[in-house]
Amino acid sequence: MTPKLLAVTPTMTTVEIALLTGKAHKHVMRDTRQMLTELRGEANLSTFEASYTDDRNRTKPAFALPYRETMILVSGYSLQMRAKIIDRWQELEQAAKAPAINLNDPASLRTALLGYTEKVLELKATVAEQAPKVEGFERIADGHGPLAMLAATKLGLLTPYSSPSITKQQTHAPRKILHRQICS
Repeated sequence: MTPKLLAVTPTMTTVEIALLTGKAHKHVMRDTRQMLTELRGEANLSTFEASYTDDRNRTKPAFALPYRETMILVSGYSLQMRAKIIDRWQELEQAAKAPAINLNDPASLRTALLGYTEKVLELKATVAEQAPKVEGFERIADGHGPLAMLAATKLGLLTPYSSPSITKQQTHAPRKILHRQICS
């Protein structure tokens, strides 16, 4: 889930911090509220308040923190968590530095269009490459019981005897017996 945020950039929200660090959002909110109260006082909390819409379309509270406050907050977190936050801030800063496309310059428009066209072609090639696997998995998902497992084995998506419901003896049994065992 990627929440839709109503905050102004360049900030990092407590939702994003929670996602990057693996911490529960309510715990990041608690830590942020405590940090901001100690740094700026209870009255200044509203300057960092933001909100986001969750997957149930409810508006929930969050904080939007600038770089300094984000670094102060995560300085108490583990090394791996701090590294993820710093990497994300570097991404945000690079995105802010990226030059905007000049819509009045045909050359820059053509370059941007070619770049996007190449990305689309790469994605189409990936989709075409994965189409047989997707089709096989869809067949398995639509099938029911051991017959779907046998079909998956024939397609090479599963190895023989990997299913606990189909044993080696059953696969070598006469067809009528196997059919009765599977259908019953």
